[in-house]
Amino acid sequence: MRIRARAHVDYEDGTRDTFEIARSPVTIGRAPTCDVALIGARRVEWEHARIELARDAVSFTPLATPDETPVRAPYGRAVALGDARITFERIEGPGMRAYWMRGLSAAVAMVIVASLATLVIGRRGARAAAAEDAPGSSRPALFDEDLAASCDQEERAGRRTLELSLAARALREQRAFDVQDGVRAVETFARAAACAEHVGDELGADALRAEGDELRTELEERAARLVARVRRARQREDAEAELTALRSLLELLAHRDDELAQEYVARARTLEAETSRTSRFPRLGR
Repeated sequence: MRIRARAHVDYEDGTRDTFEIARSPVTIGRAPTCDVALIGARRVEWEHARIELARDAVSFTPLATPDETPVRAPYGRAVALGDARITFERIEGPGMRAYWMRGLSAAVAMVIVASLATLVIGRRGARAAAAEDAPGSSRPALFDEDLAASCDQEERAGRRTLELSLAARALREQRAFDVQDGVRAVETFARAAACAEHVGDELGADALRAEGDELRTELEERAARLVARVRRARQREDAEAELTALRSLLELLAHRDDELAQEYVARARTLEAETSRTSRFPRLGR
């Protein structure tokens, strides 16, 4: 039976990140490519440990010394990792609910899709209003406000819908290794929805847009958290923490070339210059 869990990470500055883990093993560390990326921690290795989920506990194996005996921690017990504390919560399986869901009619499924789309749009609108009300809370734009897309092969739109939807889901699964794959997945979901709409499959188009909107929300919320970390690190005059957050943020913004993204690039280069003698970070490629 596959075991799933949530990892709740508490940092010294009082902030918390939550990660859902649906497979085992996974990696944990400060590197953005880790499955559990502790971007707000400072005294944690770049790739710190391998995590394996068991029925009653979680085991940690340090990657620097893989021959060392793994440390086991029961679910619900906090474990200190450098300046962060992590607590694992086991997620119980769906049980009979999964079989009930398979029996839903097409009409009920349509209502669910429509409700999901309304919820996503409402959340995005609420965040946009909050951002406008907060002074000095400039957030980077990951996507154009109107993510317009068209079907690139209208003469075979039906087949193209399937190709693009499969490609979008594959990219979404790869976002843990390259966050730009997640950005490309959002754009690919929009193109797949346009092709579905071209052949008159409105239900399919709505479902694809809902998947894309959900992923877009996840990426935009991640960008907002990184911006907040940059701001807090700057207030504490913690150059290393600020540079770590900036590097993760710039990976999200690699496809953008607007004024705000350029400001972050310039700030990161300034910090690199200031910490060049002691920094363990590779030079920026932008």
